[in-house]
Amino acid sequence: LGEFLRAVLVDTAFVFMDAVGRLGDVAAMEKEKEGWAALPDPVRLRRESLLSQIEGISVHFLTLARADLALLDRLSLLPGACGALSRAPLAAPTAALLAQIVNSLLGERRRRLLVNLPERYGFSNAALLSVAASILARVTRPKVTASKVAASPKVDTTSKVTASKVTASAKLDGVQGGEGG
Repeated sequence: LGEFLRAVLVDTAFVFMDAVGRLGDVAAMEKEKEGWAALPDPVRLRRESLLSQIEGISVHFLTLARADLALLDRLSLLPGACGALSRAPLAAPTAALLAQIVNSLLGERRRRLLVNLPERYGFSNAALLSVAASILARVTRPKVTASKVAASPKVDTTSKVTASKVTASAKLDGVQGGEGG
């Protein structure tokens, strides 16, 4: 079970980071696209083709990332898998993955993902955060509170504040914000 879970964690980290990277590329190209009309036709057509290819890759990797997160979410419902994800040697990679997701979807990094039509790519910031929060709540119960998450050096400052507010207001699976929550 441990090796299988490790493989799922590694795959999820890879496809998630590739997905948000490609989505960031799409957002950057969308901002540049207004100036493409002034370019010579061959150059404009190459850029449009490249954008189309990157959009396709974004959709593909976001689909894989959502599937991997859904698998981790379902696995975290199983006592054996949940226990394995919360103990060494998988606790650190699990925490790193969840911190990576939170950092990518909140704070300054989120601005990089602001595409014109996120639903076109199957991207829902709220849905991805919800799944990550559910997994976090299950694998850390009752050991971690929002204040302990906020103390982690792996989570950037803006994400810490936002994650703390989200957990405090949502009271996700019994994990509450504040001390001793």
